[in-house]
Amino acid sequence: MKLVFVGGIHGVGKTTFCQHVANKCGLTHLTASELIKERLPSAISKGRKSVKNLDENQKALVEAITACRANNDAIILDGHFTLLVGSNIEPVPLTVFSKINPKLIVVLTAKPKTIYERLYARDGARIPLHSIQQHQEEELRHASVVANDLGIPILTVDVEEDSADPAILRISAILAG
Repeated sequence: MKLVFVGGIHGVGKTTFCQHVANKCGLTHLTASELIKERLPSAISKGRKSVKNLDENQKALVEAITACRANNDAIILDGHFTLLVGSNIEPVPLTVFSKINPKLIVVLTAKPKTIYERLYARDGARIPLHSIQQHQEEELRHASVVANDLGIPILTVDVEEDSADPAILRISAILAG
């Protein structure tokens, strides 16, 4: 089973992007947060998008992905490389990515103002622009660390500027190979 991991901070558009790619490429789309919540219903606090126990959540994610592998040939998983734990930005441990074994990493970015507007419309959250910018920078940095550690390709997509088509072609090629 092949897995493409799509990361980005809350509000960047991961679910929309993944649904589009899944439809075009015939992939099963899963979200890390939903898989975690199925196993740990109170794991992720609403609104602030802060996790209560990073290690416990990621253990639940790895278990869920392991269970999903038996029923799916190819998965596109949307999730995060960094998470808010309280008010701190924490990297998801490298061991988690090693265990879920992605073949390709895609990182989505957008302008902080766009992300702010999306989060406000969706969750009523008013996160300062500088906090959004800092979180996005940390997400990109840790995604690069993960890709380098695993020796896999990484693709960065600006959801406001870039077409999804090159990403779809790259994902198709990786999955076919």
